[in-house]
Amino acid sequence: LWRFEWVNKFKMNSATPVWIDGLLFISALHEPGAAALEIVREGDKIVPRPKWQRQDLKTHFATPIVIDGFVYATHGGGGNLRCLDLNTGEVKWRDSTTGKSSLIAVEGHLIALSDQGDLRLVEASPAGFKSKGEVLGVLAPKAWASPALSQGRLYIRDEKHLMCLDLR
Repeated sequence: LWRFEWVNKFKMNSATPVWIDGLLFISALHEPGAAALEIVREGDKIVPRPKWQRQDLKTHFATPIVIDGFVYATHGGGGNLRCLDLNTGEVKWRDSTTGKSSLIAVEGHLIALSDQGDLRLVEASPAGFKSKGEVLGVLAPKAWASPALSQGRLYIRDEKHLMCLDLR
């Protein structure tokens, strides 16, 4: 097997790595930032090679979403939504409207649940941030879990409540 050192001062990485289009995207809130790794064979060994590494995206706890070669994720502890080119790491845009949020992708859009309990629908486009709607205060603060969507129903929760919204 192979190993890639991705260490920060707190010795934790909360966001799940994302494997897509032959690249492994990793990110952490503290010092390492974000990177895209190519996993290649060198003789009889498998070796991770950074394609790029940048400080422009430091995810806190939410797993990034990749759509059509672009990474969408919340940057930093305070949070602002960012879009990065997966192949270069270039930031296409950033916007603080959503705050620190967990994301899911649905039909060319992102559903963003902020840690403060606000729910937003955002167009997933590298051209720029475009909010399509919001429901503020639908949950209480510390809504840290990722939303889940099944058969047209959106499930969201905070520390004390679980809610099902019928989106059909």
